Amino acid sequence: MKRIGLFGFGQVGQGLFNIIRETNYKGAKIEKIAVKNRVKNRLANAELFVFDKNDILNDPNIDIVVEAIDNADEAFEIVKSALEKGKAVVTANKKMIAEHFEDLIDLQALNNTPILYEGSVCGAIPIIQNIEKYFSHEELKSVQGIFNGTSNYILSKIFTEKLDYKTALKQAQELGFAESDPTSDVQGFDAKFKTIILAKHSFGVLLKPKDVINYGIDTLSETDIQFARDNKQKIKVLPTILNEKGNIFSFVLPHFVQESSLFYTVENEFNAVQIEAPYTGTQFFYGRGAGSLPTGAAVFNDVQDIVRGQFYPYSKGFNHNEAPSDELFIEIYLRYTQESVKDSLEFEHISRGYISPEYSYIVGLISLQNLALGIEKIRKSKSTIIATGRREFKARPFISSLVLNSLYHEEARLG
Repeated sequence: MKRIGLFGFGQVGQGLFNIIRETNYKGAKIEKIAVKNRVKNRLANAELFVFDKNDILNDPNIDIVVEAIDNADEAFEIVKSALEKGKAVVTANKKMIAEHFEDLIDLQALNNTPILYEGSVCGAIPIIQNIEKYFSHEELKSVQGIFNGTSNYILSKIFTEKLDYKTALKQAQELGFAESDPTSDVQGFDAKFKTIILAKHSFGVLLKPKDVINYGIDTLSETDIQFARDNKQKIKVLPTILNEKGNIFSFVLPHFVQESSLFYTVENEFNAVQIEAPYTGTQFFYGRGAGSLPTGAAVFNDVQDIVRGQFYPYSKGFNHNEAPSDELFIEIYLRYTQESVKDSLEFEHISRGYISPEYSYIVGLISLQNLALGIEKIRKSKSTIIATGRREFKARPFISSLVLNSLYHEEARLG
């Protein structure tokens, strides 16, 4: 029997504890639980709790470290130390993984010790394992989904119950689906971290957070919502990873979705992932994306895999995303109040627009690169971006090294 040292006893930690107890699992037992608060009442034997991380990390009898705390920096130090000491690791901390992905891969290879993290992406949906096993030898065309239950819950209430954004957010907070500071969820950061993890397993690329643009739903206005309703659409935040001739593009943006879309009926805290592949076609995975027991179940399954001696095979290899030979253009709806925001974005083509003293909007095609350059200005202006789903790939213009060298020297001369 393997012995577990558990860090944290919040939703995920308690979920794991309850599942092991209720299933009477014999493959592993929780030996110690590290927490910070010494006086808080907890629904577990008080003798299990320790208050110094080294009581677990330095215990030679602990075989598996399960990390279930919120702080990504502290989590990395715990995980790093555990791997260096030869302890297997299970975590659901997507921010920590996304920010230290390459280091974590190197650490487990160096120490021949696994780290598993199914619970970090889409709760109870076993998407990483499915990609690694079922799609291991198939070059995927795209991965897209609803990865954040908080944003999806808010959007569901807006479109199914006609609540305004603030009321829906407050309800999500009261039900425990949203934190008191919901920034990571509603601005798309949480979904971005999950996108980075799936990009590695789906396409073999190691992305960094700065490589993936993200925009959320915190700037949505009644104007934006009515625009969607007028077109018989809903709005969903859809992280997207695309493979175009070996070039990998990724972004996290709200999207307009039609009734014909599989994402249209994914409501509340549920998540979904859609995979497109050349041989197996379109696959759609749906399940609970958050909560103590769904995420705890994913962590529990990772524990079982470690007991069985399993590692992630990283079947898609290890690549850094090189500069693409093609350029991705996406069509977006931009609602703004400052004309300078629109002018700074260099739209390739504008198909629709509206101007008034209160607000304006346009629908147009823009390169992902130009959108990335302007994303912070858009965020600061509290404008709204929503992708329509239309995309085009265009070959980048060839510029000879002689021209590039000339441009470089001219730029240097001008300072």
